[in-house]
Amino acid sequence: MTLEMMKQKTGKNTEPANNSAEKTVETIRKIAENIRYYSVMAKQTTRAVRESGAIPELAGAIREAASAARDTAKDIRQTAAELNEIGAIADTARAVVEAKRATQDTIHTVRDAVHNARHQMK
Repeated sequence: MTLEMMKQKTGKNTEPANNSAEKTVETIRKIAENIRYYSVMAKQTTRAVRESGAIPELAGAIREAASAARDTAKDIRQTAAELNEIGAIADTARAVVEAKRATQDTIHTVRDAVHNARHQMK
């Protein structure tokens, strides 16, 4: 049933429906036009990127960066192992614990001195 037939049967005005349908049709046409336009643009961009050699260049740069990261991780792991073998890590950890104890002792000494000084002032 067309809008015109509905108008005749119901006696209702189909002008707003016609306007709405026309707007929908126009919107669909614009969408189709945009799809065509952006499809062509995507093809041209893909061709330009392929022909420029940018993709292999990017792949090479990524490969080099990954290789550098791998080598750096190996060097760090090897250095840590060497430090562990000679006991430097354990020695450093002990020194940190000793420094912490010495700092705590100093804090207690200063607190006691302040406490004694306050009592002497009274």
